[in-house]
Amino acid sequence: MAKIESLSKQRLRYLRRLKLKKHRQKEGLFLIEGRRLIETAIASDWTVDEIYLAQDALEGFLKSKLGESIALQKIPLFSTDRKEINSLCETETPQGVLGLVRVKKFGLDDLPWEEVNLALLIEDLKDPGNLGTIIRAAHGFGVGAVFLTKGCVELFNPKVVRASMGSLFYLPIFSEATTAAGLQLFARELIKTLKDKDFEVIACDPRAQIDIRRRRFPERVCLLIGSEPTGVSEDLRSLADSSVRIPTISSLESLNVATACSIFLYEITRQRGLGHRLSDIGK
Repeated sequence: MAKIESLSKQRLRYLRRLKLKKHRQKEGLFLIEGRRLIETAIASDWTVDEIYLAQDALEGFLKSKLGESIALQKIPLFSTDRKEINSLCETETPQGVLGLVRVKKFGLDDLPWEEVNLALLIEDLKDPGNLGTIIRAAHGFGVGAVFLTKGCVELFNPKVVRASMGSLFYLPIFSEATTAAGLQLFARELIKTLKDKDFEVIACDPRAQIDIRRRRFPERVCLLIGSEPTGVSEDLRSLADSSVRIPTISSLESLNVATACSIFLYEITRQRGLGHRLSDIGK
């Protein structure tokens, strides 16, 4: 059974600071809430430094598979009363358990480029729910790398983490938080690198002339995804090999960015003949 220590007031104050972006970035740490996210993080190659648990949830938690996994991996476990634990949480109905995760740093040289045939370059996306949903879709459809420009919402914003449902632990996501320099400074250079590696760079643009139904996607693709409502900037769109749109049957100007991205990823997967690998086949 895992050893349980009392969570000190000093440590509690330190953890509360991590609710702010500037402290998450300074410390290279962020909090995650709930059993499912913690299970996902522990099963990945990210490092969970500590676990925090409400005292009234101790008994059932320690007997659970997650409790056994924490004990097996010797992750330090701290406990305090429910009110103090809830003060660290962002959700409306907290489960009473949090994990402290260390930010994983990597560079472009760490990416196994030979295994990557589908990538996303996301520009200035501000909505955390949309970014988290895109990350989840990217994981589901086999995206090999995600690049975020400096203008995007912080990757470890609690809403991004929750919306991703843990998928951010299973994708190489290059952002201001996970790399030494913000990608905004070298987005143009990144596009050049992608093209040198035989990626076709395609902008997702509701104003494009080419319809997704009439576009045959090549073997290696990087999709450019812009913010709402402005879309991909003219600067990056001018560097794309082409632009493609999703048609609608109404006067709707554009789809939600996460919805549109998911449609693009599905269509690319379908065209590649990988439909038989989708988890819902036959249901």
